[in-house]
Amino acid sequence: MTAIFVGKGINCAFRKTVLKILKEKTELFEISDTRIEKSAHKNAITLIFANSPKLVNVKEAAVFLNQNTSAEISNERYLVFDSSNQSDIRAAKTSSGEVITCGLSHRDSVTFSSFTEEDCVINIQRSVTGFDGKKIEPCEVPCKISTADDKYAVLCANLLLILLGII
Repeated sequence: MTAIFVGKGINCAFRKTVLKILKEKTELFEISDTRIEKSAHKNAITLIFANSPKLVNVKEAAVFLNQNTSAEISNERYLVFDSSNQSDIRAAKTSSGEVITCGLSHRDSVTFSSFTEEDCVINIQRSVTGFDGKKIEPCEVPCKISTADDKYAVLCANLLLILLGII
């Protein structure tokens, strides 16, 4: 599985949070600024972080937008974005994949139902299709969090794990 994180908001805190969460449960290959990082777990995910690509075209990839820079996106399996970012809403209208909103609004498909300094509960509010083709019904998923974690990154990384059937 390939996961592409695109946008101006792909900063250090966002990247660190995504990597921390995914490294715990997957075999991870990160492609970013010509650096490749590998850890040793059984479930493989290739991650690509890009601040402002002109074109994103990786068949069957999960594309996560974070303050998108108007990249052309095609052939994606999932397009995940924060509904509060207007430029991402425009990109979602042309998506060929399953569109999933992810953020702090009660209208988002994926949000938090509770949140403390150490724990949170992620709320999947609408049915989504897992990577294996099976429906994932609305549910709540508890997870650990720290105050240094980027909240949107926590939602994105855990959503990826849920779509892959890892959690």
